[in-house]
Amino acid sequence: MAVKKLKQIHDQEILQLQNQLQFFWEQRFLQQNSASSSPISLRYDSNGSYTTRTKSYKKGCFELNCSSLNRVIEVDLERRVAIAEPRVSMEALIQATLPYGLTPAVIPELKGITVGGAIVGMAAESASHRWGTFNDTCSALEFLTANGNLMRVTPTENPDLFYGFAGSYGSLGALVLAEIKLIPANECVHLRYTIFPNPSQCVAALLLRSRAENAPDFLDGIILNKKLAVMIEGNLASKSSVSTNIPHFSTRPLNSQFYYQHVQQIAEGNSKGFFEEVMSHRDYYFRYDLGAFWIGAYIFHLPLLRGLIVEGILNWSSPKYDGFTESEVRRFHNIPDQNGIYRALFRPITNCKNLCKMLHKSEKWVKSRFMIQDYCIPGNKAYSFLEQILDDPGIYPMWLLPIKGTKSPQIFAPHLLPDSDKEEKKASEKEENSHFINFGLYGIPNYSGPVEQITRKLEQTIRLLGGKKVLYSHSYYSREEFWEIYSHASYKALREKTGAEGFWHDIVDKVLSI
Repeated sequence: MAVKKLKQIHDQEILQLQNQLQFFWEQRFLQQNSASSSPISLRYDSNGSYTTRTKSYKKGCFELNCSSLNRVIEVDLERRVAIAEPRVSMEALIQATLPYGLTPAVIPELKGITVGGAIVGMAAESASHRWGTFNDTCSALEFLTANGNLMRVTPTENPDLFYGFAGSYGSLGALVLAEIKLIPANECVHLRYTIFPNPSQCVAALLLRSRAENAPDFLDGIILNKKLAVMIEGNLASKSSVSTNIPHFSTRPLNSQFYYQHVQQIAEGNSKGFFEEVMSHRDYYFRYDLGAFWIGAYIFHLPLLRGLIVEGILNWSSPKYDGFTESEVRRFHNIPDQNGIYRALFRPITNCKNLCKMLHKSEKWVKSRFMIQDYCIPGNKAYSFLEQILDDPGIYPMWLLPIKGTKSPQIFAPHLLPDSDKEEKKASEKEENSHFINFGLYGIPNYSGPVEQITRKLEQTIRLLGGKKVLYSHSYYSREEFWEIYSHASYKALREKTGAEGFWHDIVDKVLSI
């Protein structure tokens, strides 16, 4: 469809949304004590939510239906930006840009994550050591305020709102458009795996490579167990520059291994300490989508799958214990091996989109048994955090992701650098602390106990280390604790500026499990 026509459709739909918001706004003053004065929630139908939190705060609220905002309006070759609506998935985004030889600088690793979700949730991935989070690669945002006004914000035009909108989870307004930075894509991704017998060595290598002048285009790591970790470097390459002897990998075959299993097989069967291979752009970007990293592999424990369905989804019976017992932890903690036949049979339910649907149909059951958390820790404190979590909660595999810190005034950024005016440091120390390590803990803790308490303990630990968690997951801070971590004054000022107070849900209503 022509760009001009797409812009016309977009403008028409925005006008309809503006009219709805203006109606809601007027009703608030006419019927202060009715449901009209309740906060407005955003409704999205095209994809399931990739947060792990409940949406119970939306019950009884009027809904603003934004589900039709799912188009890439334009790929601007001159400015090298993609202009996209918030419901565009990452898969659709690269399908629109790759034909032009361009790719977004940061592509979250799950196909169904949307542009809007990546911005308000501050998504990061293996190019984040170069570019920061997805929102750091955006040059402009457009959103609707409570009274229906359309605001365009950039780093120079209303910069407080531009930076404050990221990570706000829709509590400042309804995102309707984003401009996303594009870079040359080349033809494939050339990968190099470096194997370490010690996880701390892997963390050190990730920090070193993330700050290097010749840093790779992509960089992440996986801790497979206490004595085995892998650093994964990727570089955009032309097919002609890659030796024909280098193997190719894809998760597209029906009986394909999950990507982490492929990495584990490389690490356990390799005596050289390194390995090389090639992946297509699409295969590399979404390598973790099959199995949602490795959460999907737990369903190969058939008794666990039965409990998920019978107790969690269908509610046909009630579990005797709110969580896994010690014997169940011993049975389910380690992910089972699977053969190709099992992988093919379970393929329809092991992609991330369907796994997320299952999660939201069994939120209480999953919440009390699985930990799904990301903790962003300053580079110089990463070793201290690693030392603790290797044993408690002892979840393997564990994802390692270096992220370039930001000094921009992002209220909820997990990768926000300290104010250099307040903390005088040597240049070498500032360089050392320029990056964070995100630790992804996705699985079953290695001992029986309330997952809430285990999570709460880690929340206190990261505060002491100067780290922050990513807020898509369950958070057990009190409101007072939350606003000790984030600037309430800055957030409140933005809520007042956009008329959001009392109209859109406050962020604490969205992200805190209290």
